[in-house]
Amino acid sequence: MVMDADISMPRMNVIFLLIAFLFLYGFDYDVSADVYSNSTLNVSVDIIEPTVQIEIIPSSVYLGKITKGYATDALNLDNPANITFINKGDLKISITPTLSSNVNPIFKNLEFNTASCSSTSTSWHSILSWTGLSIDRPDSYGSSKSDYSCVRLNLKNYNQTINGNESLTTQLTIWVMPG
Repeated sequence: MVMDADISMPRMNVIFLLIAFLFLYGFDYDVSADVYSNSTLNVSVDIIEPTVQIEIIPSSVYLGKITKGYATDALNLDNPANITFINKGDLKISITPTLSSNVNPIFKNLEFNTASCSSTSTSWHSILSWTGLSIDRPDSYGSSKSDYSCVRLNLKNYNQTINGNESLTTQLTIWVMPG
């Protein structure tokens, strides 16, 4: 048995020295190189000023034929008077259509409705008093958000004289403001 103990003791000393060497030189060197070395990361971004931008589809609307005592049909399947406003900017926007000061008085009877295009809807608003439409900002940068409004010409209470047949056109100014 003495012989086994003599052989075991030098082996244990060697193993102990080997483990001590690895801890002092091997593990410490490799670990410190990975943990304590410095690295960098460059982060870049292009910051742009928020924009207000809309697209209006379609760019023109034909309301059909009309005379005193009637309103055009916004649900006409041949010529639907549904206008889509697309917010392509980065901000919540308010949209308000206006008439020019020298417009034919018949166009002061334009009405807008954002709830329904039905002629029986009670949500029609005169262009002269409509406060407009709000569209939230898009959910993510570079995307868009849209809403719609129907438009009609309401001559049910029109009391001006209509002389003959004529085709009339006007151009609306669409004001777009942040908020």
